[in-house]
Amino acid sequence: MSAEGAAAEDGPGASGATPGMPAGLGAALVVLALLAVVAVLGEQDGNALGGGGREPAPASKAALSVYDGRSPSEPGNGSLRVLVELPRPPLAERDDLDEMGAAQQRAYVRSLEREGESLRSALGARGVELRDAVAYGRTWDGFAATVAVSDLASLSSLGVRALPVRRFYPATSEPVPVGGKAPAAPSGTDRVAILDTGAEPPGYDALDRDDEPSPGADPRSSRRETSGAALAEIVAAAGEPTLTIRVAGYGANRQEIHGTTDTLLAGLERAVDPDGDGAVDDAVRVALVGVNAPYAGFGDSPEAEAVRGAGKIGMLVVAPAGNEGPARPPNGVIGSPAGARTALAVGATEVGAGAPRVDVTVGEQELAGAAVLAGTPDEGGELAGPVTSTDPSELLRGRSLSGRVALVRAGDNPTAQAAAAAGAGATAVLLADPRDRPLPMLPAGRAAAPVVGVTGEAARHLLDAKSGSKIAFGRVTVEAAKGGGGAGSGGAAGGGAGPAPFSSRGPAYDGSPKPDALAEGAAVTSQGLVTGTAVAAARIAVRAARLSRQRPSDTPAGLREALVSPSAEEAGAAPSPPVPLGPLRLTRRGDEVVGVRFALGAFERGDPFAGGTTIEPASRLVLELVDADNQVQQTLTPPGGARDLLPAEYAYRLTEKALNRLAPGAYRFRATARAPRRDEPRTRRSTAFEVR
Repeated sequence: MSAEGAAAEDGPGASGATPGMPAGLGAALVVLALLAVVAVLGEQDGNALGGGGREPAPASKAALSVYDGRSPSEPGNGSLRVLVELPRPPLAERDDLDEMGAAQQRAYVRSLEREGESLRSALGARGVELRDAVAYGRTWDGFAATVAVSDLASLSSLGVRALPVRRFYPATSEPVPVGGKAPAAPSGTDRVAILDTGAEPPGYDALDRDDEPSPGADPRSSRRETSGAALAEIVAAAGEPTLTIRVAGYGANRQEIHGTTDTLLAGLERAVDPDGDGAVDDAVRVALVGVNAPYAGFGDSPEAEAVRGAGKIGMLVVAPAGNEGPARPPNGVIGSPAGARTALAVGATEVGAGAPRVDVTVGEQELAGAAVLAGTPDEGGELAGPVTSTDPSELLRGRSLSGRVALVRAGDNPTAQAAAAAGAGATAVLLADPRDRPLPMLPAGRAAAPVVGVTGEAARHLLDAKSGSKIAFGRVTVEAAKGGGGAGSGGAAGGGAGPAPFSSRGPAYDGSPKPDALAEGAAVTSQGLVTGTAVAAARIAVRAARLSRQRPSDTPAGLREALVSPSAEEAGAAPSPPVPLGPLRLTRRGDEVVGVRFALGAFERGDPFAGGTTIEPASRLVLELVDADNQVQQTLTPPGGARDLLPAEYAYRLTEKALNRLAPGAYRFRATARAPRRDEPRTRRSTAFEVR
């Protein structure tokens, strides 16, 4: 299945030509604002709004929430990273695992690795080159490899199930430095494994595949990874020792901090086997996954299967629900791996720390109590803008933002707008929304410059400021916290507060009620003030580690049951309606039919305060070529069908070999797609075409 065209910056779609395997073109998101700020701005005569005898403006409203909403699909190019699933059970699924000694476990894992090596050798003999292979076998049986896009159809035709990898992003905000202190590292053997960006050793780096997991640096700047270190501090401040497993970060050719399915799988494999010898007798009891693939919480994905396998080995996986907000039926917006039924998915409340504030002077006008959405604006400069684009290249072609403070008029996607302005070289971004709508905290690593937000009347005055005006920022302060819980809080989850506006809601695609628990979603660490569902997950991971010591005989399922919030819904989701499947449109080269295109699924970003997002993915898709008698001549999707497909437009281009194998006659394409939690599929056929 080939995906052609350009991907949207945010949303569940993907891009890239991938013959032989479905991949989304992209779906544009309507990103709604999140962090409410009622700012105080000076009038044209230089008086502060609320001055000159007027009543002082009300205190700024701020919500400690982060919004992500990016596509989890890897962008396409000449090659693609894929997962190849093998048929034998991984070590975790062995019925006799409890009776196997360490030597037997190592031997079995090695036999799985040899099976993968044999398959790669056989494929190489047939002209399919698989590069940079990484084998798995403890929690999931298969391997990851890089393959040329042109070889994907060959993999399918040889009976190999090739699954695309997805992107995982840190489920925390970009820190706002406020002078927090790092806790002393506690000692002990019952470590909590933290799978995120780099932090202090000991541990493992799944990106570089070595034992040095320290934070990486952006090769284009001096910025470093922060989210993994922040989560490690939250856990360490509560007295729990940590094991760092770097599964996401900056790396060669990475445009932003992220990991992929293959690095997350490698991290889970290392968490159940910290010394990497193939035996799982040294598995940690609790693993905190700090990353999330937005909208991708499928129950049978490779990472979901690995989470289940980890549980059978004896490790509970705690994961952030995601930062995509509420959802309309039939599905929620729980991300991956939190969507796995056996994962403990954690949502965030808006307590744990206070909102960061900064005073801003624009010319002679004073704006008091603006919200700091990312970083620290430690210097002023000259104002440029306002701008509205979400495309850095477009901003670079227009009025220069380089070395200036960018004024951005917030639209439907303020997160992407701020990131684009920072990417165009702005030293800081002023995000102004005159609609008096809340603005989002920015995800970790997304913006290359500090971001400050104002809304309502203050934003209208700010947008009237002249380009070239002088900007000065004051000192960042933090309000008193709404609830208890600093970096080391391990107390009651959320203090009874409800979920933060952009904490993802369920159900998961398999019907599981999610999230399973809520916890405080903000904390102050030496990295700065951080927010998000990963912060909440860190607090629950602390509770899980303590509970595992109190109940050493409990299984991960028992620990999970004890930690699930009583307020979690008991009933599963209702069956989904049939998956939306658009007409099958033939594609031609001259007079010859060479492929087919169609839309699959539905996505609509809704107001988080009026119902939220609608997302309808497909759990299975089978694409076939049938003759005039409706008999299948070729199955074009992988064996068993393509699975776990996000809403997008899909395309398949027949190879020359496939075309040459067709006898003269009339043919149609036939697509059969099934929604999650629905047995009855929806089928469409293309118009007939002749092969001569």
